[in-house]
Amino acid sequence: MEIKLPLTAVQQDYIETIYRLSKDSKKKKIRITDIAEKLGTKLPTVTRTVKKLSELGYVTHQSHGGVLLTPKGQKIASELAHLHNDLFLFFTQILGMTKKQAMIDACQAEHAFSSLSAQKLHEFLIYYQNLSENEKDIFSRFKQIKNKKNEFKNLPPNQTSGWRA
Repeated sequence: MEIKLPLTAVQQDYIETIYRLSKDSKKKKIRITDIAEKLGTKLPTVTRTVKKLSELGYVTHQSHGGVLLTPKGQKIASELAHLHNDLFLFFTQILGMTKKQAMIDACQAEHAFSSLSAQKLHEFLIYYQNLSENEKDIFSRFKQIKNKKNEFKNLPPNQTSGWRA
């Protein structure tokens, strides 16, 4: 019986990055240097992580060749990218956060979501997008609330937390 180990946040980010690079560049094969540049990571670190993802069956990679997502990697990559986009939309459209902060928080939050939470968030966004402008008014009013008392003033700034921020 095969034991399924969860992917680490770093591994998830690599899979999502390979997916996004392949979509953005229209290339089928992504180079180690492409991944390193996108993530701001050193080549040996990328090589090690890609090797591990290859052992786990998420990518294929030959020495001096391109990195390709396997069908297994494609499935999880598309879901990770979709969850990231949903979180970004929720943070910007519903909560009224800046795009910059929403991107930072979406990158971090996506790793903590269960499949059920991801599905429920997605369903909520579909519901929200189908509301009339009058029905969306409650969310507009929510975004205008400015709480003078900062309940979370002792949390460390999140601008630089996380492994990639």
